[in-house]
Amino acid sequence: MGLQKRNHKEETLKAMKDNIMIAEIRKRINIAVHNINGLKGNRHKLEILVDKLEEEKYDLVGIVETNISEKEGQYIISHREKIDSFWTNAEKGKNKGSGVGILVSKNWSKHIGQIRKHSSYLLEVYFFFKQLELVVFIVYIAPNSQLRRKEVLL
Repeated sequence: MGLQKRNHKEETLKAMKDNIMIAEIRKRINIAVHNINGLKGNRHKLEILVDKLEEEKYDLVGIVETNISEKEGQYIISHREKIDSFWTNAEKGKNKGSGVGILVSKNWSKHIGQIRKHSSYLLEVYFFFKQLELVVFIVYIAPNSQLRRKEVLL
C-alpha cells in the first residue's frame, strides 16, 4: 500500500508541476517588428516572414514600410489559417517608405477589441483580456523627413 501511495503523490506532484509550467507559458508573449522594405515587387518576403513567425511561435509581428494597400496585404496573407493580419494603406503617390501592418496569431486575434488606423504610418491594436488591456502601436517614422516625423508623433 505504501508504494501505491507514493506513486500517487509523485503523479500528483508531476501534474502540479505541469500545470505550473502551462501557467508560466501563458504569461509570455513573443513580439517582433520587421522593416520589410516593400512588398510590392516581392511578396515572397512576407511568406518567408510568416513561416518564421509560425516556426518560432511569435504572437505578434509588426511590419513597417510595406508600400502596399490594405487590400493587397489582406490578399497576400488570406490563405494562412493560423494568422490574421491588419494593414494600413501606403500613402498615395509615394512609392517607398509608408504603410504598416501587424500579423497576429489566431490565439491572440480573438482578443482584439479595436483597431485604429491613424495614417499610413501608425496602426493601433487593442487586445482585451479578463484582467488586462494591451495596446500595441505599430509605427514607422521615416528617417529622412522631419515634417513627417512630427505628423506621425502628433
